[in-house]
Amino acid sequence: MRVTSGVRIRKTTTSAGLARLRKTIAKYERRYHCSSDEMIHATKAGTAQETADVSAWLCSYHVLKRLESRCGIGTT
Repeated sequence: MRVTSGVRIRKTTTSAGLARLRKTIAKYERRYHCSSDEMIHATKAGTAQETADVSAWLCSYHVLKRLESRCGIGTT
């Protein structure tokens, strides 16, 4: 891993990156007792507060979906 301008850059395979994102997202879903899609709807509806933690979760979820789409991988 190298550091450029304070940002850590880690080279990894796409499959390893996808697996890490899925694992991270699953932890959030267990912690908040809802799916990522449910949390997206709840934050849009104003029934859940978008904290820094929730923002990190949903950002990871959007990155996962974008990578899956680019790689031609179906939904999880």
